[in-house]
Amino acid sequence: IEFTHRFTSTWSASAAGYTNYITDLIALGGNGTFNSPNQYANIRLPVLSAGGELEVRREWRDGWMIAANYAYQRTRYLNDTAGAYRQVPNSPDHLGSVKGAIPILGRTLRAMSRLSIEGPRYDRNELATDPPQLQTNPVAIWDIVLSGEVERYGVRYNLGLYNATDYKYSLPASHEFLQDLVVQNGRTVLANLSVTF
Repeated sequence: IEFTHRFTSTWSASAAGYTNYITDLIALGGNGTFNSPNQYANIRLPVLSAGGELEVRREWRDGWMIAANYAYQRTRYLNDTAGAYRQVPNSPDHLGSVKGAIPILGRTLRAMSRLSIEGPRYDRNELATDPPQLQTNPVAIWDIVLSGEVERYGVRYNLGLYNATDYKYSLPASHEFLQDLVVQNGRTVLANLSVTF
């Protein structure tokens, strides 16, 4: 459910709440050996995820925009009376971002930037019989994108620099990998050009 309130023609705020009840979640099991090969199977315990999000946005007529949002979500296993499971892996509780857009040449060229922050994630050691379950470090990623369109010719394009600061971080891996964490991409460039006719 979401509620948005426009304070003025340029300022708005929104609040949203959600919940997901998940049954028969598919997970990778096995030890990757001959006697215990890796295989996908349904988890018998249901998973409940609930959270909320807040956003404040300011827009100008010329295409300028700035927005900030924060989300909190809690994901957990239900009906675990035997205490067989710990925390749900790879599911951050805290997410947030600040983003903005600046027109440089009207619709022909715009600059956009986003700073995203993610809270820690639990690793794959979710079973009580696994080694201790650890958390990753929080992550802050800065992206910059130039985009535009030439409406007369049906051309759209963008050029993005993702993880502009080349921030080094790792995220949890599943059981088919030897390591618990996988190093993520550093600074990455993405270009896209599309023509509609």
